[in-house]
Amino acid sequence: MPQEKESLAVLPLSEILSPKLDLTLLEPLVEGGNVSILELMVITQLAQRADPPIAFEIGTFDGRTTLNIAANLKADGNVYTLDLPRTGLGETQFELAPGEEAFVDKKESGARFAETNYARRITQLFGDSATFDFSPYQGKAGLIFVDGSHAFDYVRQDSVSALRLAAENAVILWHDYQQDWPGVIRALNELQQSNPACRSLTRIEGTSLVMLKCEDSRRSA
Repeated sequence: MPQEKESLAVLPLSEILSPKLDLTLLEPLVEGGNVSILELMVITQLAQRADPPIAFEIGTFDGRTTLNIAANLKADGNVYTLDLPRTGLGETQFELAPGEEAFVDKKESGARFAETNYARRITQLFGDSATFDFSPYQGKAGLIFVDGSHAFDYVRQDSVSALRLAAENAVILWHDYQQDWPGVIRALNELQQSNPACRSLTRIEGTSLVMLKCEDSRRSA
């Protein structure tokens, strides 16, 4: 299978991470399916900087990223996180990418935040992101993290949803822009080329994260 070209411009890491970091990093051990420690630092730095009253995550998995976003918002910040329940396997709107069933077929979503003090600031939602009703949150999220299914159709649809969720000046992040997940590369390349509001999509140096700083991009979703 031919590789997808990683055509997005690269943003220097120095433009994201401050020389002196003051971050709360929890659950540092990386399990399969988690973001790397460096990626976690980038996400939490951007969460602090954006300081949104509402953050939204598509793809909870074990809740490690959810927990760290919540821990780096102010006391009145809240995180909404959406996960496909194991009962939804075999009933999704689109096919999942090969191997993704293992990330869904788990005992519990959000296990790594469930018993923490931050759980009260996290709202766990369940559903298929391709058919979920995002309308109650539309235009309200100052930080959106997209890390659901890596299949092309899902990344494309989740990107549309993320743009609609975005408040003015929101930050949207996508995970796994890398050769292991060609559907992510293809979907984000096409988004950057086809949507004028997404021309500034950039990959963050040393990571598989892609970032978009929104002005009023949700109108072009």
